[in-house]
Amino acid sequence: MVERFRDADSSFTATQEALRGASYHAEADLLARVSESSERREDYARETFQALAQVIPARKLRWLQYVNKDTAGWWRPYEDQGAILLGKAAEKAAFTQTPVVLA
Repeated sequence: MVERFRDADSSFTATQEALRGASYHAEADLLARVSESSERREDYARETFQALAQVIPARKLRWLQYVNKDTAGWWRPYEDQGAILLGKAAEKAAFTQTPVVLA
């Protein structure tokens, strides 16, 4: 199961500090750049998911992704490849789907 760093999580900052402490300054700079805007965080999540989906079979990949009304549409087609959509926008979208009736 995979979940990208969440910008509200202190682990994002702690990871940057740990990278700098281990002299991985370029890597820390890249991570800091990702956190500069929600668009960059979303791009990071999409690119990382797509890279993992190329090497991890869909039956094994589980990518936890918080979505909003603007991003849910992009992620929805990837649910069968392991994307698990979270958040209010994911819940609303789930309720708009046609229910499956078991005979």
